[in-house]
Amino acid sequence: MSLPQANIKETEVTIPAKLHNSLIGSKGCLVRSVMEDCGGVHIHFPSEGSGSDRVTIRGPACEVEKARKQLLQLAEEKVRRPGREGIYLRWL
Repeated sequence: MSLPQANIKETEVTIPAKLHNSLIGSKGCLVRSVMEDCGGVHIHFPSEGSGSDRVTIRGPACEVEKARKQLLQLAEEKVRRPGREGIYLRWL
């Protein structure tokens, strides 16, 4: 059974490209766990080397917001590690 299109939302989050690999995790396990935890939303990172900071999240509206918050929280944790000062996150 498919969800009504009206309930589907797409949003972009700006996360520095240098954090993308650590947010994806080994063999995609970290990002997959976020997608599964958030009702099967789809999280799309730009191609490696593109330099783009925009991460797209698409799925049920309430789950997109949940995934956005989780991604930003994970990114903040990565930023707080020593040597990561000066990296700023924002959402569009």
